[in-house]
Amino acid sequence: MEAGLAPITIGLMLSTGYLLARGAYTGWAAAALTGGTTVLVLWTRVNPLWLFALGALLGLAGLV
Repeated sequence: MEAGLAPITIGLMLSTGYLLARGAYTGWAAAALTGGTTVLVLWTRVNPLWLFALGALLGLAGLV
C-alpha cells in the first residue's frame, strides 16, 4: 500500500510547487530564483529553509 501512495504523494507535492511558483512569478529574477531553488532542492541535500531565507532577503533588498 505504501509503495502505491508514493507516486501520488510526489505528484501532489510537484503540482503544489508548480501552482505556488506560477503565482509567485513577477519577472525574470523571480523565475531564476524559483528555478535555482528547485534544482538545489531536487539534486542536493541543502535544507530548503536556507533557500527560503535567501529568497526573503533578496525580496527585502528589492531584488526580486
